[in-house]
Amino acid sequence: MDTFTTPGHDPVGDIRLTLLPTGRWRGETTVRLPDGEVVAVAAEGDGREEAYERTRQRALVRAVGGPAIALTPEMTLLELVDRTLDAMRADQVGRGNKIQTINMYERHVKFLRGGTGDMAIGHLPLTECTAAVIIAWLEHLSRRAPTSARHTKVLLLHSFDLAMRHGVTLWAHNPARRAHLTQPEPYVPVELTEQEISGLWRRILEWEKTGKRTDLSGIIGFQIATGVRSGEVLAVRWRDLDLTATPATATICGTIVRPDGVLTRQPTPKSSAGHRTLSLPGWCADMLRERRRAATAELVFPNANGGILDPHNIGRRFRDARGEEYGHIRQKDFRSTVGTVVANAYGSAAAARQLGHRDPAITHRHYIRPATEAGDHTSVLDEFGPAA
Repeated sequence: MDTFTTPGHDPVGDIRLTLLPTGRWRGETTVRLPDGEVVAVAAEGDGREEAYERTRQRALVRAVGGPAIALTPEMTLLELVDRTLDAMRADQVGRGNKIQTINMYERHVKFLRGGTGDMAIGHLPLTECTAAVIIAWLEHLSRRAPTSARHTKVLLLHSFDLAMRHGVTLWAHNPARRAHLTQPEPYVPVELTEQEISGLWRRILEWEKTGKRTDLSGIIGFQIATGVRSGEVLAVRWRDLDLTATPATATICGTIVRPDGVLTRQPTPKSSAGHRTLSLPGWCADMLRERRRAATAELVFPNANGGILDPHNIGRRFRDARGEEYGHIRQKDFRSTVGTVVANAYGSAAAARQLGHRDPAITHRHYIRPATEAGDHTSVLDEFGPAA
């Protein structure tokens, strides 16, 4: 065993190097943390110098308050990703991630495991995760599932960054960074016609008459009247409504989320701009007043026990109710329809406020249907004709 003495003011103690039976070297030392605690740190390398440098780098990270994350080139990609997800939960990677964002990344680990028919790249050791391999795998995935590939790429970017910060020196650059992914088909904003909305109302009311207990007409009606998101409508409480005002109003101040699989009313909307008070059309206010008389739950649209309705279940029931005739209509189309009609009447800024966007450009790009015809302006253009 060799011992390397560090300078007197160095936070890292003497580093002891030991040749292992496998032929690799192991470095061990102690380091004083910012709170005064002294902890042991170890790392391995193929040679004495590599083991020394890895041990010292890991110790210095701990000395300045960094997390105790032990990563090695021999670990598999799945092991690295698991450590990364743990670090996300500890707010050490991707600062400020919401639990539902981490849950979304966790769902994408299945692609690395090969559970979707793709190569199980997650079982490769990091030593085999070259840039060429990672890029080829991501680009192949993106041709089949572009949105999933984009989320998986972000997860891998975080994972390889974490490895490089903690002493894994296999790559000069993050091996996932240069993957060029197929872009998903953009959502084209839809403006539903009066005939489509009228027909959809009819289908939903017929569906409810078959004994369904879900207030689907109320939920969808509220979305048609306001353009709120599916999670927002299910989070509205009676205290958020002012049905005595003229016009009646609804304050959107929460949404339904599922952190770690637990259905929860989040007390804030998707973004800070999403906290807004909306004026309700008369027919929607009348609909809510009618429901208020028989209401016993805090939520306007609760489940049978007075609790939270699952947005995914409501989506399934909506698809069941709309039938084949209106199978082309999606819940998100109510949002773009409201955005389009408000923008046409009052401008993009008003539509952005209605939908809860800080930037009207987002509203214009994603939620306002572009014009397909210029309209009849001949009454004014006729004036430019030649004199008779």
